[in-house]
Amino acid sequence: HEEPERIAQIYGPTSPSSNARERTLGIKRFTSELEGVRNQGYALVRNELEEGASAIGAPVFNGDRVAYALWIGGPTFRFTDARVPELAAEVMRSAHELSTLVQVGENQFAAN
Repeated sequence: HEEPERIAQIYGPTSPSSNARERTLGIKRFTSELEGVRNQGYALVRNELEEGASAIGAPVFNGDRVAYALWIGGPTFRFTDARVPELAAEVMRSAHELSTLVQVGENQFAAN
């Protein structure tokens, strides 16, 4: 959930690549993908982590920063194009609920 410039600062030096040009292109590609993820509110991966495995994740906020991520995973054949919107909506709803609970917990901790 960082700004693209900050992502390049943090992850650029450790990005796996054989040269500076490849690293720069990789970071640019990654940050442009993140823009789409931010807009839709969740990330979806299919067969990237492992062949036949997929996952959907959404951010859990503490105030204005991402404190955690909530994700579900399973076999790719269950993450069909028709089913992803339903699964993503449930993950985002649950992440929002957790964000509220995290904030309430922080406020209670600060008050004590």
